[in-house]
Amino acid sequence: MLEADPKILDTVPEYLPVALYGRIKFPAEAKLKWAQWINTATQPEWDEFKVTIGFNNADLPLVLAVRSYSETLLIESCAVLYLLETQGKAIPAAKHHDDEDDDNDYVGTSDNDDDDEGEEEDGYYDHYDDEDR
Repeated sequence: MLEADPKILDTVPEYLPVALYGRIKFPAEAKLKWAQWINTATQPEWDEFKVTIGFNNADLPLVLAVRSYSETLLIESCAVLYLLETQGKAIPAAKHHDDEDDDNDYVGTSDNDDDDEGEEEDGYYDHYDDEDR
């Protein structure tokens, strides 16, 4: 239906991610780019976008029809699908330093409670708490 009349997406743009759900792949090496685009609210150019996503051959006519109608809508719909796929999963991050000591994932508490001034609570250090500050 969308392939024959992509103008349907004017009234129901959310139908495209539904139509493509489970039918596209994000290669592992491309997930870093997707994460960066999402975090910086950047829409990639077509040439950059097309090499970071894998469409099923059977879906190519639909993808081409939607692209000719609205390339932006196609890219945004794929961004929605990327977010759905990675929801609840750790987003790949570029390594900024050598992970020589993987045992330092948590910083332990000291035996001396007087050293905890300024601490919100006793326990382990969770780097995700820093995002709220």
